[in-house]
Amino acid sequence: MEDRNRWTSSGVAAGMDMTAALIRHLHGAEVAEEVADYLELDVHTDPGWDPFTQAGALTR
Repeated sequence: MEDRNRWTSSGVAAGMDMTAALIRHLHGAEVAEEVADYLELDVHTDPGWDPFTQAGALTR
């Protein structure tokens, strides 16, 4: 989540996605994609995509 100059996430995978979003915000899409490719990271940008929602018995 981005709130002014604060960026937060929960969980390891969400933190990696947030880091990719922060890099995109600071340095642009091309650099963010290069970093993700280098790290072999499949970045998830859809905030509604959460395959573990049911596992944790959470509802939206």
